[in-house]
Amino acid sequence: MTTDQQEFVLKCKAYLEKKWEKVTAAFEQGKPQDPLGKGHSLTHLIRDCLTSIIKTYHYVLPTQPLAKSVSPDLDAHSLQVAYQAPGAFDARTIAHKVIVPFDQTNHRVLGGSPEPYVNNPVRVPGVISAYRDQQKVKEDWNKLVAVLDAVEEANDETFTEQAFEQVLFEIYNLLADVVVVYPTPNRISLDRANYLIEQYLATGSGGDRMEAVCTALFQTVGDRFGIFDKIKREKVNAPDAFSGMLADIECWLDDRVVLLVEVKDRALTLV
Repeated sequence: MTTDQQEFVLKCKAYLEKKWEKVTAAFEQGKPQDPLGKGHSLTHLIRDCLTSIIKTYHYVLPTQPLAKSVSPDLDAHSLQVAYQAPGAFDARTIAHKVIVPFDQTNHRVLGGSPEPYVNNPVRVPGVISAYRDQQKVKEDWNKLVAVLDAVEEANDETFTEQAFEQVLFEIYNLLADVVVVYPTPNRISLDRANYLIEQYLATGSGGDRMEAVCTALFQTVGDRFGIFDKIKREKVNAPDAFSGMLADIECWLDDRVVLLVEVKDRALTLV
């Protein structure tokens, strides 16, 4: 990658981050507004492209207007330098260096593809109607073309910026439907578990950490053997009489207490 390409990638990253912060802030403040205006004709096309069964289109849509927003002289239709029109550029670099990392950071909301621009749908010079017949889902290709046509026909920096922000706006909406799967921790030995618990308990907490460990232990026992269906624990410094608890930890089954646990941080001898 040349120095000029590296600089362009950095500019695209900075622009994307700035616009994403703007969009997320609007949602977090409870004041989201469609950048293109409510009911704009492109909004449903953008949404359809981002949810197309052709995953590659999810990446094409933000990549093309992003590049043109940063460099208005570029043609948003262009996928390759071989595109026969002024403003041709290599969009794959921006997709893989900017949009893919953005996707990974945001729970793979676009689909989690590591190299979307090497797939068959975009092995053409540009996103134009001439390559419609080479597409598996022609209707979605038409929608993609329509969005980029609108950007190029307007040839207006403000409109390009608004179109790109609308894409990010719809991406943020899609985050609500993303299911995040957290990895299950690997199993460890009993000795290792005891060591970690000792390290955890080494920090003074007035008994709170000890109660937390014991509560987790009884929750696990209850889940594994089905002997408890609910575990209650009160604040460590709250007297049982005032909290309504009969002990530090109460183990319940079928709405009745079946075991009471007093947590003591000292060795006990059975006599």
